[in-house]
Amino acid sequence: MALLVQCKNEVQDETYFTHNKPFSYQIKRMASFPLDKNTTNHVYYSEYDQETEILSLLNENTNSIYRYNYRTGDYLETIDLSHWGLNKQVQGFHFCGDTVYVYSYPLHVLYEIVRDEKCADYNEYQISHDARSLNPTPFLSSLSPMRKIGRIMLFTGLLSGETPHETSSNRPSVIRFDFNTRNTSFAVNYPKVYQKGNWGGGLFYRLPYYDLDSNGQMVISFPASDSLIVYNPETNQSKSYYAGREKSDPIHPFRKNKNNSFPENVLYKWYLKTPSYENILFDQFRGVYYRLLKLPQTIPYNQYEGTQKPIVVLIFNQSFELLGECFLPVEMRVITNNAFVTKTGLSLQVKSDNEDILSFYEISFSI
Repeated sequence: MALLVQCKNEVQDETYFTHNKPFSYQIKRMASFPLDKNTTNHVYYSEYDQETEILSLLNENTNSIYRYNYRTGDYLETIDLSHWGLNKQVQGFHFCGDTVYVYSYPLHVLYEIVRDEKCADYNEYQISHDARSLNPTPFLSSLSPMRKIGRIMLFTGLLSGETPHETSSNRPSVIRFDFNTRNTSFAVNYPKVYQKGNWGGGLFYRLPYYDLDSNGQMVISFPASDSLIVYNPETNQSKSYYAGREKSDPIHPFRKNKNNSFPENVLYKWYLKTPSYENILFDQFRGVYYRLLKLPQTIPYNQYEGTQKPIVVLIFNQSFELLGECFLPVEMRVITNNAFVTKTGLSLQVKSDNEDILSFYEISFSI
């Protein structure tokens, strides 16, 4: 049985760089993919492979992974997870060559599947958790994926809810699973801003986003923090870099009191009126990072149609010096939950009422 190990992970002194320059953008093309009658374009989990240019989508309704050639839009294959006995409990996946790793959130189980249609065997690993502590469980999304670095599988996660007992050293956000020892350990505590009030729990400000840099380090973006944290899974050390937008409104918690919980619709209205740092994406082709900052809404909230917060793309070099920024017009209706980097630039899912097509804008910036 895996042991639950608490890793204290102190963030080193923060490094600051400031500079600002407006960038222009250009939509190079719209990449589109046909969907069948069992598939919605509201995709929660996707994975794009920069080497093979394969886009993989999780279809929760059919318990399958659909795969496409991103460059041509051609459908490639469907992987039916029920072949291995995994029945509609999958939250995310990760491809490593002929092996696919699949995570079940309800069971806290990681499955290791070797893709062989003649064999239905798989390895199963329990991701340890302790409801009595503030240690998180993995919670996957396209922008909070799982990634394998050597013998370690990395996740980010969250413990929903707020507590006055939270400190800067007892509420980690990164989960490490070691395949050699089958141990689960934790790292990278929430920044100090999270101890200053009630952030509503749930997904609005508690779910960290991350991407890997060219050295396999996690670059983590916390929605309430203007800093990025770079975490090295080999050394278990972290360093913080200021990566905010100085002229943006400050991000304040919903309430000072951490003891109360609030209705989700109330929290959502607060979220729409409050800035939030979200996606962080590394562009290996141009050697830059894109960090998406969502600004307070500019049009009235409509509970039936939803409201998109204005988006600023902050662009940093690999030393986290701010090179500049680019506003995306509100008229460019996008879903930032599905975003990745291609050879062309930044790809963002197009928000569309057409359930038969899944589309992405490919955007390049005047870097």
